[in-house]
Amino acid sequence: MRNYKITVGSRHASTVHKISHIKFKIMRLLFLSIISILLLNFCSAFQKQNPQILLVTGGHSFDTTEFFDFFMNLENYDIDTISQPVANEFLLTDEGQSYDAYIFYDMWKIIEEDHKKAYLDLTEKGKGLLFLHHSVVSYQNWDEFFNIIGGRYVAAETTTDTSRYSDYKHDLDLEIKILDTEHAVTNGLSNFTIHDEGYSNLELSANIHPLLGTDHPDCNSLLAWTNKYRNSDIVYLIFGHDKNAYVDEDFQKLIYNSLEWMGSRHASTIQLSK
Repeated sequence: MRNYKITVGSRHASTVHKISHIKFKIMRLLFLSIISILLLNFCSAFQKQNPQILLVTGGHSFDTTEFFDFFMNLENYDIDTISQPVANEFLLTDEGQSYDAYIFYDMWKIIEEDHKKAYLDLTEKGKGLLFLHHSVVSYQNWDEFFNIIGGRYVAAETTTDTSRYSDYKHDLDLEIKILDTEHAVTNGLSNFTIHDEGYSNLELSANIHPLLGTDHPDCNSLLAWTNKYRNSDIVYLIFGHDKNAYVDEDFQKLIYNSLEWMGSRHASTIQLSK
């Protein structure tokens, strides 16, 4: 059998070389594109997302413009808002139970049995709960709410014992004392004065941890505390009646500190449960 030696002419060799070079470039571009897409997806999957916060209002009037100007612009947090009575229905849903933390600025009287379970489910999941100002007046006839929040404003219609009645007074200049200077919620704060409404003669749980106090005669001596209920870390702040509080730097710092503390504690709880 005769062997044939095929010699590619210089012209054809140059063409083959060019085609191979183009193929190599295309393959390299495809490879780099795939790597870039994989890296983007990897980074997106592990990118830190802002904590998701549900802000609940309703049942009491407030300075809405200044209130939402502050809360809707909280840095490093994504805030959704909802008002009563829709809020309690929303908490029955998977979406309503999915937030990282909750801020309650509502003052609501009626709570159904399934709504009570929704609140208890939040505490079983260890969600952070921040209660502000008039939220301490809510659900006067649900004793377990007292155990959750750690206190109660006793309304006149709930008892005939007049010595238990709580009271309020507007436009007080409250001189605030830091009772626990080592706590994360009071971090960066020193004694301060705030113009706000005061509540007096609050009924308090023996299990709460005091944060802030005052000597004002028209206000409760204890103004802020933390509480532990089931797996949830809870903060109550008496402040927040109107725009005078919302724009106050110390009030704002307390909000940030509370959310940060509850968030770090919730993250630790998740890690321990794994």
